[in-house]
Amino acid sequence: MNIRHINLILCSLVACFGGLAKSSLAALPIDLEVAKERGVSITAPQQWAQLLGRMNLGSVKIRDARGPERAQIETKQIGNSVRYRVVAILTRRDELLLPDRRFRVSDRSAMQKYFQQLPEQAAYNAEERGRFGLTKAQFERVFAELSQPVDFSSVGRTAEEIFRFAEKQITTPMERLEPTASPAGKPITSELKGLSLGTTLAFALRQNGLMLVPEQLPGQALRLTIEPYDATGDYWPVGWKPGVLSRRAAPQLFEKRNIEIKGFTLAQALTALQPAMQIPVIFDDKILLRNQIDPSTVQVELPKKRTHLKSALGKMFGQARLSDELRVDELDKPFLWVTRFGKDSPRATE
Repeated sequence: MNIRHINLILCSLVACFGGLAKSSLAALPIDLEVAKERGVSITAPQQWAQLLGRMNLGSVKIRDARGPERAQIETKQIGNSVRYRVVAILTRRDELLLPDRRFRVSDRSAMQKYFQQLPEQAAYNAEERGRFGLTKAQFERVFAELSQPVDFSSVGRTAEEIFRFAEKQITTPMERLEPTASPAGKPITSELKGLSLGTTLAFALRQNGLMLVPEQLPGQALRLTIEPYDATGDYWPVGWKPGVLSRRAAPQLFEKRNIEIKGFTLAQALTALQPAMQIPVIFDDKILLRNQIDPSTVQVELPKKRTHLKSALGKMFGQARLSDELRVDELDKPFLWVTRFGKDSPRATE
């Protein structure tokens, strides 16, 4: 019996098993071609034909590989419907190699799930995606909703209160992924009134070991999730890098003036300089607490000198083992973010 005869028999087997699946459930819009490498065992194609025939696919074809083929997925638009042509490679190691997965005969459940989710996953991957895995339109929607100003004092409020306020202000669903992601905890000590909802919420969650993550998974709606903080995760930041040079975003910080600081704590010095700064100073409480830095007790001193305010502030923060960065909220309102930069406190991004 030659290879052609074997392939004819296999096709008949696949049609038989495929027909059994289709009789009880509508077939998936997937046409699978399995290209078998040279050296595949003589019994492997029949095993795979029987298995794939139960996957409820539109059609299955097992054939010889045509040279050095690669696994791929092609999308075909037929009228108002979409079909998917999937080329898989049956390797001599008896594995079915797909574009982003590989399976053995024993992986039946995982393989069935893969094919069931393939149409949604393929449609998801077909759209251009950027930050947080969102499309441009999705990101703009979230950004716009989180650009609403906070018109009340944040001092003394908890992350839970900010979270509940946000739920009422935006239409994108907000979900807590697990019980530990409950935004209660310590009252906020920084004044964030006038800043955007996104920056305020991100700050309140951060100091309580939580983070805000926008996401839209395949086949699911766009949502905002509250999750335990993960330094390696992609989460909504406390402010953004200004879209213009710092001198343009906050020109008052770069005006030359006579400055002398003596006998002041960092907190007192910032209060004295606030009229000249004209922008909020927000401390990264998460990092300050970890490093036991208290701005109300750290003494700072600057000799009298004519310099610009940004330079003077940088030297004061340095004396407290801190660094500052000019950021803007979702409303493009500038503020100083004060922290110790590292993997747990990255610098602002676009």
